[in-house]
Amino acid sequence: MSFENLKKPELVAIAEQFGTRSTGTKAELVEDLAAEGVTWELYESLKEDATPVAVVDDEPVETPPVVEESGEDVLLKFLGQGSFRTAAVKVSGTHPFVAVSPAVAAKLQAKNSALWRDASPRELEKFYA
Repeated sequence: MSFENLKKPELVAIAEQFGTRSTGTKAELVEDLAAEGVTWELYESLKEDATPVAVVDDEPVETPPVVEESGEDVLLKFLGQGSFRTAAVKVSGTHPFVAVSPAVAAKLQAKNSALWRDASPRELEKFYA
C-alpha cells in the first residue's frame, strides 16, 4: 500500500497530522508528504499512536522549555519539518524539544530514529535564548 492508493480526504487527514500542506491536488499532497520525509512505513508505524488534530497556523505549540529535575525524563529533539502530535508528544519546527518518559522516548526513537535524537539541556537553553 502507498499514499497514491488513498483517497484525497484520507491524504488531507494525513497531511494535517504531519503538518504538511493540506490543500491542493492528490498528487500535490503526496508530493508534499514525500518532500517532508513522510514515508508510508513511517505513517503505518505511527498511526496507532497518532491522534489527528486540527492544525491552525496561529495556534502556538506548547512545549515545556525546561527539563524536570526528577532525572527520569528524557529530552528529545524533533528533526522533522512541520509538526508532530500524539497523545504524549506535541512538537514542531519552531518548538522541536520535548521532555518525555524513557519509555515514550524509546518508542519514538525505535519507530523512526531519523526524526528523533537525544538533546542536552544546554542545547535547549541555547535554542530558546
